Amino acid sequence: MRPDRVWFLLLLTGCGRASLVDHTQWLDLSADEDPAGDRPDVVDCPPSAWFVESVPETALEVDTGACNYLAMSQPSLVGSRGDQLHLRFAHGDLEADIPAEAHVALYIGDTVAFSQRMEIPTAADEYEVDLAVESFGKGEPVTLHLHNHGANTWSFAELSTGP
Repeated sequence: MRPDRVWFLLLLTGCGRASLVDHTQWLDLSADEDPAGDRPDVVDCPPSAWFVESVPETALEVDTGACNYLAMSQPSLVGSRGDQLHLRFAHGDLEADIPAEAHVALYIGDTVAFSQRMEIPTAADEYEVDLAVESFGKGEPVTLHLHNHGANTWSFAELSTGP
């Protein structure tokens, strides 16, 4: 594994948690389908800019040097009766030629379940967040949004039900 890579894992764990997503099922969203409000006029994110990694564990990795904006979605594998969700994601060192801002967000249906902006430049970091969400049914769209300036590596990991 390259030292500048940070893995973002969405896992089905053995802790009573159930994954909301299957990394092989992410689909690009059109501008009309995108719930985020900061989509650039030109989106350049070829399929080669993101991929499912299986070592050391299954993960979705995004190279923002090749992808200026990411909006992907898939139906949730499970529903929730207002259960707590657990989110884990990470990024490598965030660097750009000029100071900028990154934005990562997660939507369940039309509801923003998580949204965070990070200044660029900033050091690599890992995030574990417990999210309180309202009830939603199996099949509700789960949307991942990433807007980043600069050539950086993001890994999107666990999104599961349970503490």
